[in-house]
Amino acid sequence: MQAVTVPTTMTVPVENGRSTITMHAGRAYVMHDVEVAGGQQSGVFSDVSPIPARPRGFDREATLTGRLIVPFIGGMGDAISMLPVLGSLRQQHAGLRIEVAATRGPAEVFALSPRVARVVSYPLAVEDWRAYDHYLCMESVHRTGQSPGRPLPEVFADSLGITLTDPSFALKLPRIAAAGAAQSSVPLVGVAVGDGQSPRSYPQAMLRELVGLLVRQGLGCVLLGHADPSWNLPVCPPVITDMRSRTASVLELAVWLRAVDVVVSHDSFIMHPAGALGRPTVALFAPTSRAHAAPYRDTSPLAAGAECAPCHAGGPACPRGFDRCIAWDDDAVRASAVADAVFERLSRQGRSMPGERYGIAIAL
Repeated sequence: MQAVTVPTTMTVPVENGRSTITMHAGRAYVMHDVEVAGGQQSGVFSDVSPIPARPRGFDREATLTGRLIVPFIGGMGDAISMLPVLGSLRQQHAGLRIEVAATRGPAEVFALSPRVARVVSYPLAVEDWRAYDHYLCMESVHRTGQSPGRPLPEVFADSLGITLTDPSFALKLPRIAAAGAAQSSVPLVGVAVGDGQSPRSYPQAMLRELVGLLVRQGLGCVLLGHADPSWNLPVCPPVITDMRSRTASVLELAVWLRAVDVVVSHDSFIMHPAGALGRPTVALFAPTSRAHAAPYRDTSPLAAGAECAPCHAGGPACPRGFDRCIAWDDDAVRASAVADAVFERLSRQGRSMPGERYGIAIAL
């Protein structure tokens, strides 16, 4: 960990551009070594000074007390995967106060964790940094690869030298928000709608088919996620409620996840808070691997068995040159298979299925 002086106002993209940190002229900030190295190579940092005397790096052999800062850089799903690690730290060091520095999205996740005493904004100035007794050296995570069969919490814990003793994904809603999530008389299914350009997203035609199958069985659908203007559905609550891009915070999304009976989500952020909150979830994997997914207790994975899956394509282009992800054509993730999985989860909860004669015919 090093202190860095940034010569001009700038935005530094980190972790494949998913997070950004804005620097201000003439101020010294503490950053990850991985960012410092990248900045020095590109010539954007004019001066790098040694690490301040405090705080000390995490020592797995010591019993820690006082304030520990976790300078987190990563996506919102990664933030949820960090919760068991922080829970394990809290279990093993009862006198430790855990604080997290994060950008806006992950900060909202950590703010809902009972393990985190306080969330502070990135970046940390040196004078703020010195107020802490210990820091968790997160740059070691960025040097660690993920392999099949090792979910992210295990990867994070191993790379940080922490024994994973608390496997729970603790997220709590304020009491008033939880009270507002009353059960609907009509079974509700929360359906994640992704970015149409991403191969991870459930294809639009299949989403239309899935919503049609659910509605015809008398179920209500709540659309969550991205508002794609190219994909419009008739909205007639409670049959179809469109909340895409209308949950401005993680808390608002969590309230809706608590309100539905089952969540259907491709490998995206929505899958993670649903799993952390213990919501019955049908999770869909085509270009990504279910073996990498966090082991959420109430999540039922459906994974494509296509020969090319999982390819873990990072961008919109198919590595084989197809104009779309052909793994989604596999029978295991077709709309009929997803609908059957939803019906099974509702039956397991004892929720009565209204049946097709109670459904509403909607032209999708």
